[in-house]
Amino acid sequence: MDGLKMIRDDAFRYIDSGLDYVYLTNGYQIEDTPYGMVYKIEAIDQLHEAIADDILSSNRPIRGQELRYLRGMLGLSQEALGAILSKSRATIAKWEGKRTDQIDETADKLLRSFYDMQMNGSELAKQLLDLFKRVDEFENGYTDDVFESQDGNWKRAA
Repeated sequence: MDGLKMIRDDAFRYIDSGLDYVYLTNGYQIEDTPYGMVYKIEAIDQLHEAIADDILSSNRPIRGQELRYLRGMLGLSQEALGAILSKSRATIAKWEGKRTDQIDETADKLLRSFYDMQMNGSELAKQLLDLFKRVDEFENGYTDDVFESQDGNWKRAA
């Protein structure tokens, strides 16, 4: 099973989470297709939220791989997360690159607090996320690509 790693007969290693230690005992299906083995995970958004909750509620220091995971869950660039944590983009990249090393203790506490605020519907956290995403889009030239179908022909929407 190339790319689909089983550690035991009863646990699927979910490597696409980006975390070295996430295994699933159920809630997934593995299928053999003409293109190779593929897997499907039930309620994947809820799984991702449960993983984030586990990271944030643990007493373990946040490490580079968890930082990257949580940043992805927030939908932030390294630069935007750096602004929230009062760190440079280079520092965020360095921490993420050292997957098993823990991040700065102050950044750990700030990230846990900010993520908790965002998950609990804080209007301030929502506004900050929106602001940083817009700044990223503006500075990096990213925009949403919206397409529409007209009589079966797809094109960029006006």
